[in-house]
Amino acid sequence: MTTADQKVARRSSAWREVLRRGTRTPFADLAPLTVIALLPGWGASTWLRQAAQFLDRTEGVTVRRLSTRAAAVEALTQVAELDTPRAEALVIDGLIVGAHDPLWELIKDRLAAPAPPKVFIRSLDVPEGRDVESTTVLTEADLALPLAKIEGLARVNGAQVPPGLLEVLASRYRGNASIVRHRLERSSARGPESWPHADATLEVQLAADLGGRLIAAGADALERSTTLTVLWRALGMRRVDATLVAGDGIADDTARKAFHRLTLQPFGEVDVDPATGEATFEWHEAIWDLIDRRIPAEVRTAMRDHAVVAARREGNAAAELVTLLVQGKLAEADAVAFEHFRLLAEHAPAVLGQVLATFSLDSLRPYPSLLLCVGHLQLIQPTRSPGAYHQFLDAALDGFARVRPLTPFEVLRVTLRQAYAHVSRGDRDATARSLRLVDQLLGSEGDAGVIADAAVEPEIASRLAGELYLAMWSAGQVDDLDLCVRLADLTLEFRNRISPTASTDLHNAISARGFAGLETSVAGRTMGAALADPLVAMNSDDEEGALSLVDYMADISGYPPSCSAPDSLILGVRSLLAPERLDPTQRTEALEASLAFWSDGEPSTLVVASTTVALLAAGDAAGALRVARSTRRKDVFTATSEAIALLAVGRASDAAEIALEAERLARTPRGKAISGTLASLAQVRLGNLIAACHHLEGVAAAVGGDLTRFALRFATEDDFSDLEQEAPVSAPALVPILAAAATDSRPLRRTEVFSVTAVERTLLGLMREGHTYPEIAQRRFVSINTVRTQTKALLRKLGAEDRHEAVAIAERAGLFAGDA
Repeated sequence: MTTADQKVARRSSAWREVLRRGTRTPFADLAPLTVIALLPGWGASTWLRQAAQFLDRTEGVTVRRLSTRAAAVEALTQVAELDTPRAEALVIDGLIVGAHDPLWELIKDRLAAPAPPKVFIRSLDVPEGRDVESTTVLTEADLALPLAKIEGLARVNGAQVPPGLLEVLASRYRGNASIVRHRLERSSARGPESWPHADATLEVQLAADLGGRLIAAGADALERSTTLTVLWRALGMRRVDATLVAGDGIADDTARKAFHRLTLQPFGEVDVDPATGEATFEWHEAIWDLIDRRIPAEVRTAMRDHAVVAARREGNAAAELVTLLVQGKLAEADAVAFEHFRLLAEHAPAVLGQVLATFSLDSLRPYPSLLLCVGHLQLIQPTRSPGAYHQFLDAALDGFARVRPLTPFEVLRVTLRQAYAHVSRGDRDATARSLRLVDQLLGSEGDAGVIADAAVEPEIASRLAGELYLAMWSAGQVDDLDLCVRLADLTLEFRNRISPTASTDLHNAISARGFAGLETSVAGRTMGAALADPLVAMNSDDEEGALSLVDYMADISGYPPSCSAPDSLILGVRSLLAPERLDPTQRTEALEASLAFWSDGEPSTLVVASTTVALLAAGDAAGALRVARSTRRKDVFTATSEAIALLAVGRASDAAEIALEAERLARTPRGKAISGTLASLAQVRLGNLIAACHHLEGVAAAVGGDLTRFALRFATEDDFSDLEQEAPVSAPALVPILAAAATDSRPLRRTEVFSVTAVERTLLGLMREGHTYPEIAQRRFVSINTVRTQTKALLRKLGAEDRHEAVAIAERAGLFAGDA
């Protein structure tokens, strides 16, 4: 320790202080304004006193210590005489200046006047845009005592400490000056024998010192510091996050900064959600016990009641719900969960899940909306257990079945939550039934129903769009794109621009419409519609951008275990643009997850379609055809999947028939574009180029060039080349579309087609089953030599070295696809 470090200032006690970091800064090097932004107990007064003593004794500066507001105002309003400039420092140490204190304006004016002083002030809330040329802000991180300083303090004061104590003080307790002093003073008096459990003793001391000072700040701290107010609010709950302490005069960004200060203190444990980056803070048990003892029960109740009122006024549903749960007001909490479930489903803070986890299933049985929240929160966990979240969802459904809504709109709201519970359970049939009821309840503008009611009742109109999100999500899960589009249109029609869900309502509606092909450009509509943007990027010659977007979607997705539309889009875009980046597992994992999720054992047909494309892009035509035919459910997605796979294995006639069926099933522009283009490609394979061009020209006229260009990505290079050659003669309107699509990625390839006879197909099938020559001869009632002769001819035709290779070639060519 240096000589300067050993200079000490005597206090009333025998304790000797080591000079703090930064207190010996020359006057000329000081910023015009120095803000000491320390929480109580971090030695702000000590630092200011040592800095003032250095300036006074060493620099010859006139130091004015100002301990009252009146003295501060008087000093700041005095203007120095121009002919007698002097070095002056104003140390405002007797008060903590809040964010909106008029002293800030006086400071700014004084520093802008001739011969300005250097100003030191204590404030936890330095306002933005102070217009002060240079400001130094010192926080706990700046003034914490490092290990070397703590060791110096121990030597100077003769403290005999147990092993490891100094390291704990420097690391775990951040070198807090107050804690360090109390610990070393106690060691000086009693010696190391009194510290058998240093950590536990420090915990109690920390609670009594720093925690006690926060409690003493009181509920009126807002007048002095928004940071102290945030900390005071945090004392009301064992677990807390930034959303629970914002509002009621404190902006979200300010609350987050203040909450961050709390998480940096050694008051408790911090848990950060890796997906969202949101932090949850939990008070240490010793400090929480102290809070319980020092804050009277009536004050705690008043704090929480105020928090509920403030959260309600600010529209902070999560904070309102958590506070009610902490108070044990489950009926009120259930009403909040019902009213705001859509918001909670989209973004539920981690602290909500932690608080709900403290309640048993039986204690929540009378409250279906809380049960639905628990089921949803368990469902989205990476370590989810189906048995766990199913029992909460089942209990929620039982509870909703007992609800007796009084109006059609309330019936709709209950039905939407039932649909969400059904789809979260993987019950496709029950979800479909609930969605049919939703469709009936909505009705149309000219018929009786909620839409007609919304036309004459502003209260319903203002809330309808926010409610429809649950139905839109559920419909997307069960592949009902037509209903998704209807709900998206209604969302846009009834969107409440001042609703807290207004931006996400627009986002979700544009996503659904973009996925269906009703929005080919989202510019100016939304800041990014997840399902639409990658498709728009693909048609804007930004394939890398499209891949980046789906990579981002993959990073933020993951719940529920099967997300039909997102999963299919991610896999489909990757398969069309960069199939080489997909390993064999990635090509089928969405299909496997979908099969495992749905209780009927049938996969999502959207996922079937994207898996088919992924396998075709990898050259597995036979596997693609098996997947396309793997579900009993038949819709436009399975029909287009089968048509693409049939084209790949050279069965153009069958593909043409299936593609025409897909055209009949298609209701959305994107579906019509893909099915119509596949029908045209089937005609190309059959040699009917003129008919193919005419048909494709009609498709483009009906759905537009952008969607036709997108659909042409399912063409092979050979098929696309044939269209390019014929279009100028037979369909000139296609020429610009084909020109724009010429550089698009086209990963699908024609599989080499072999003309095999019925006898050869039978022979291949028997070889595939592993039969020997004698067994084949016996089954076909021919001689072994005949079998050998036919096998040699078949190997030559297929270009195979042996029978095993012949079977493999036939598999890749889809020659066994008809046996599926």
